[in-house]
Amino acid sequence: MQRCPQRKFYSQIAGEVLQKFVTYQMRLAIVGDFTSLGSSSLRSFILESNKGKEIYFTEEEEKAMNWLVS
Repeated sequence: MQRCPQRKFYSQIAGEVLQKFVTYQMRLAIVGDFTSLGSSSLRSFILESNKGKEIYFTEEEEKAMNWLVS
């Protein structure tokens, strides 16, 4: 299976944006349904990100807001 160049481009931009939040120690909460992700590497990334202090993935807006102000 060949990867779509446009998808790779968007992934690279997303990675660069997330890296900026980490570099400048800013917090970012991302709300969405991540249960149907097909990529095991993306699921692993989400789990590892949630262990840190800058990036948090959740399905609930209230959890995101609580995490941001904690």
